[in-house]
Amino acid sequence: MVERIALNFVSNAVRYTPSGRRVLVACRVRGRALRLAVYDNGKGIAESDQQSIFDEFRRLDSARPRDHTGGLGLGLAIVRRLAQALRLTVLLQSTLGRGSMFAVDLPLVHVSRGRPQPIATEPTLAGRLIVVVDDEPSILLAAAFILETAGCHVICGRSGPEAMLSLASSTRVPDAIICDHELNDKHNGSDVIRHLREEFNCDIPALLVTGNTAGGMAEKSARELGISVLYKPLEGAVLRSSLEELLTTGAMT
Repeated sequence: MVERIALNFVSNAVRYTPSGRRVLVACRVRGRALRLAVYDNGKGIAESDQQSIFDEFRRLDSARPRDHTGGLGLGLAIVRRLAQALRLTVLLQSTLGRGSMFAVDLPLVHVSRGRPQPIATEPTLAGRLIVVVDDEPSILLAAAFILETAGCHVICGRSGPEAMLSLASSTRVPDAIICDHELNDKHNGSDVIRHLREEFNCDIPALLVTGNTAGGMAEKSARELGISVLYKPLEGAVLRSSLEELLTTGAMT
């Protein structure tokens, strides 16, 4: 969770520092806390905006013009929710024209050095957060039933934006994305996977699904993303085993 806070701080600093970019990530001991701070020399944030930028889907107009993907404005909202869950305070200092500093103070504790305990590595789907995107409601219902039966938490969407709206209140990074390639909007499945990964600043493991068994754009897009393709109709056993392998290896070849 702290890693996600740091990644969102850095992503935000890069996005809003269009020229003369300098981003500093620093840790300093302050009393009984370790301050994790990210500094930038960007355009800064007006005092009147310094509270609202932590609201969902709030983006400042000063975003770099070459950032075509933009982002949905969830980064700092996620930071706020994570900080609340960890009982941390988010600190912000910013001056227009000079830059900003975002930070959290992490309490320092004494840790005894004991013998490390073995970690279970047996693949399991129980408790995993899986995002499924498909424009056919029947397929969404079937996939959700299969995955929920295996113990997964499932978020469904008929498009990338619909899935992101459902994820807006979550403090978790999805464990995996299962996305249909042929969607009935301007974005295909590979676009959705890229946007979700960028929004969470993480290469979330993913599977691309297609009904075109003759090959084509789905396979090409999957190769570019370094992921695998599943073909419709999806059998429950195939979906579960493919997802278990994906979550065990982090990527499928």
